[in-house]
Amino acid sequence: MRLGTVGQAILILALLLAQGAAHRGSTRRIANGQHVGFAAILAVAVAAAFGAGFLPEGAVPYLGLPPLALA
Repeated sequence: MRLGTVGQAILILALLLAQGAAHRGSTRRIANGQHVGFAAILAVAVAAAFGAGFLPEGAVPYLGLPPLALA
């Protein structure tokens, strides 16, 4: 079974919520963790976008190469 990124995230979130069902306050901690994680990713993306503005025009097209090297 192949799941996309969203499907994997939903599956992991469902597993976390199921494990914490017996513990009081676990749903709140899981939801807060999701929000903090998303905020951190957003902050890094905004900082990177701002930093890319300081690069020369010719270097911007090559910013896509490092993610391709990781794949």
